[in-house]
Amino acid sequence: MLTRELMGYVALWILWGNTFLVALAAAKRALSLLERTKWMRSAQAADGAVGVFRGAVASPGPLGELVVEQNGRHASGSSPAIVWHDRSVSSRVAAGAVKLDAGAQVELGSALAGAEVWLTPQEIERAARCESASAFEAAYAAARRVKGFARSAVASVGQGAIVYLAGRLGRSDDGREGFALGAYEGRLVVATIDPRAWAVRRAAIVLGGFVPAIFLCAAGCTALALTAPVFDSMTSKLGGLLGFVFFLLVLPAGTVVRDFMREPHQPIVRGRWTQVVATTEANVATARDEADADAQPTS
Repeated sequence: MLTRELMGYVALWILWGNTFLVALAAAKRALSLLERTKWMRSAQAADGAVGVFRGAVASPGPLGELVVEQNGRHASGSSPAIVWHDRSVSSRVAAGAVKLDAGAQVELGSALAGAEVWLTPQEIERAARCESASAFEAAYAAARRVKGFARSAVASVGQGAIVYLAGRLGRSDDGREGFALGAYEGRLVVATIDPRAWAVRRAAIVLGGFVPAIFLCAAGCTALALTAPVFDSMTSKLGGLLGFVFFLLVLPAGTVVRDFMREPHQPIVRGRWTQVVATTEANVATARDEADADAQPTS
């Protein structure tokens, strides 16, 4: 016969088992991220050099693009709205040149298979936002159909942007001065953020914050639950209740950490357009254009 005490101890074992699994998964992702980016350290430009090279895009046109394919469907509610769902995310790197801070120039070829474009969330958000009220109306009409409305949100890295190139440098094939960027360990990254610093910061938050925090929470719940008389006193029952709540929350928290550890070339974008927001952004854009026109000197 299962007594209250036995059921309580079983529940605590389940709580700790679940906590260990979530912590192990989070730590494994963090360590894997550090391992994949361990070679992405600042390096001096030289033939055969491997690492990260900082500079500014010197060529016209987009050097890199992050393309998010989305499908939008109208949302139910009192006001018109579109809810976006991600279908795929891909990176494109075009032929171009980057002038490094040290003065050397790095050329990128047009056929860089597997290249990754790392952008900030703000850059991706700007590319995915509604451009105008007319754009919203056109998208909303299509989003009401069965198939929804398909679109591509493209965030790009243009001329003058500060970028971090991660890969291996080699001499240009045509014999010109400067270097050509190639992949290292199958990876080539064009980023507007320092890849290694980003990875270290994310891993530190998970390993130094999330993992210890969930163990402390589990330990606190256990300590309360084991207060004498065990599973009978109000303090012990409170510990059991808090342990149950923690059990329900730790799995979703693990999912949040999993998404938090996703590398920037595989972002989760999604999004929502509303008619009010679209109209406001259109008014802001119109006001900006009018201000620019007024600022121009008249002949």
